[in-house]
Amino acid sequence: MRDLLAAYPRAEPRFDEMLGEGGQPRAHWAPLVDMLTRAEPARMRDRIATIEREIRDSGLTYNMYADPKGAERPWALDALPMIIPAEEWPAIEAAVAQRARLLDAVLGDLYGPQQLLADGLLPPRLVLGHSAFRRAACGAMPGARPSLVVYAADLARSPDGRGWVVAARTQAPSGAG
Repeated sequence: MRDLLAAYPRAEPRFDEMLGEGGQPRAHWAPLVDMLTRAEPARMRDRIATIEREIRDSGLTYNMYADPKGAERPWALDALPMIIPAEEWPAIEAAVAQRARLLDAVLGDLYGPQQLLADGLLPPRLVLGHSAFRRAACGAMPGARPSLVVYAADLARSPDGRGWVVAARTQAPSGAG
């Protein structure tokens, strides 16, 4: 394992997803680290090259608007999975589901009774003046639940390892497919 992790970047003040105390793999990462330790480096390089080639050949890109290098960038796919311990998943699932329900309720209100606007909880100018707000859709789906079709949450960890939702996406989140 020492050879495998020789070039692994470590930054002490940050939480390390894979390694715990003393630089040892966390229990939920151990099976993958063990598999990678036994794998031939050439085979892993071939797998990564295959992933990159398939992304390029499929034309999978995302846009970086107003970038002098151009808008289209090849989609990045990490060859290694993000492994979340089973005991952490229920809290993450509940938090993401709660946030999705909240955003769905806000969407339903903004295109329905608009009580959030009437009560002053959201500034009407912010909502009604937004280029993505569609006045013609107001009242088009009375009572239809859920209305929010796609939701994605970007998760991160604080330096002490607690989970955070750092962004929410409801318009064509990258990775939807």
